Amino acid sequence: MAESILHTYDLHSKAKALSIEEWIKLVAESAEKPVQLGEHRLSTFPSASMQEAFVGRSGSEGMLGASQFYRHVIQMIEAHGTPGTQRMLDFGTGWGRFVRFFVRDFPDDALFGVDPMPLAIGTCREHIPYATFMLTNRFPPLPFRDGFFSAIAGFSVFSHLSELFAQQWIIELARVLRPGGLLIATTQARFFIDQCEGFANGTIPSTSTWHNGLAQSWLGKTPNEARAAYDRGEFIYASTGGAIDPSGQLYGEALVPEKYAQTIWGRTLELVDFTMESSKFGQACFVLRKQA
Repeated sequence: MAESILHTYDLHSKAKALSIEEWIKLVAESAEKPVQLGEHRLSTFPSASMQEAFVGRSGSEGMLGASQFYRHVIQMIEAHGTPGTQRMLDFGTGWGRFVRFFVRDFPDDALFGVDPMPLAIGTCREHIPYATFMLTNRFPPLPFRDGFFSAIAGFSVFSHLSELFAQQWIIELARVLRPGGLLIATTQARFFIDQCEGFANGTIPSTSTWHNGLAQSWLGKTPNEARAAYDRGEFIYASTGGAIDPSGQLYGEALVPEKYAQTIWGRTLELVDFTMESSKFGQACFVLRKQA
């Protein structure tokens, strides 16, 4: 069982006085230069190359892109969450891109991040003094007691998990959510099929090995077949694990339709929102709530 450790940084008390727009602007600035907020300096950043290795962007551009998901999470908590003790988990925290934002909305000792990559957790601990970061396995369970969190956010995690692997994590995240708690996470959207088709036929330039992999990822299922399966509410998974998962059994590209989240994951958690707007943060986002 994990409990929060004692923090004395207390950036939250300063950040919560700012509007969300003011705070996003400040965090984006801190990616380019040292920024003070009262007596506190905002967190430092890892190298640009490390940021780009995780998310393809770095600096203020990367943080402004991340802010779209941050805004959405806060909106969903305000619309569907419940009052009471608040703890946030950043599931698949990477180098801590989102935790930097959430300190405005959650007390310092109520922010947690988990990741199975030692480099990611080491980087977070080095640069972000106001949250608790824990190295976890790729498989459940998490080292938290039942009902520990009021909210869990996961950006581009369920975008990559196979169906069985994703189901295991849905059950585990439901365990560590309190009644009324929310899981707010993204998955690849229907328009992702269009992008893969574009890489395959050359209408979208391929600029990375990832793009090259996507161009081959629908072998055995045409883009039209994939769209039809999505519209039927089927979980779609293409094995592109590469170095992360050479077997391809766990990690690839995953599309979870709203109908699937509602009927299959709805056996464990209630679907309360599903958003799919390419202009927002490039993926679909589902919000699942644990019944009170």
